[in-house]
Amino acid sequence: MSPRLALVGAAAGLLSGLLGIGGGIVLVPGLIWAAGLDRHTASGTSLVAILPIAAVAAVTYAVAPGGAFDAEASAVFLLGSVTGAVLGALLISLCENLFTLVIPSTYKPMIAFVLLLLVLFVRPQGLIAPKGQR
Repeated sequence: MSPRLALVGAAAGLLSGLLGIGGGIVLVPGLIWAAGLDRHTASGTSLVAILPIAAVAAVTYAVAPGGAFDAEASAVFLLGSVTGAVLGALLISLCENLFTLVIPSTYKPMIAFVLLLLVLFVRPQGLIAPKGQR
């Protein structure tokens, strides 16, 4: 398709392997930007793309010197994640329709910005929490 797609994939893979973050935070906006996909299609495409990224990162962490993982915690986390993913996929169209009816599109970027600020500043584990609270 385009070199921009390769750039988005590389960024998602790098951040996933380096920081352990979900690649969706990079892939969804990246697919909208690079491939011109709508948000719903970009979300579905990113979920398919995250599978190999996560598998490679997980294996690398497990076999790397000093790398480790907790099999029991991984299994419990997987069960919760799969349950949440199924529920989220079933509810997304209802939420999108409700969100579109209740909140005009001009306010959506402001709401996203406020939510980002809440994540960064309010939680003690937030990225920009005061020193000593991390």
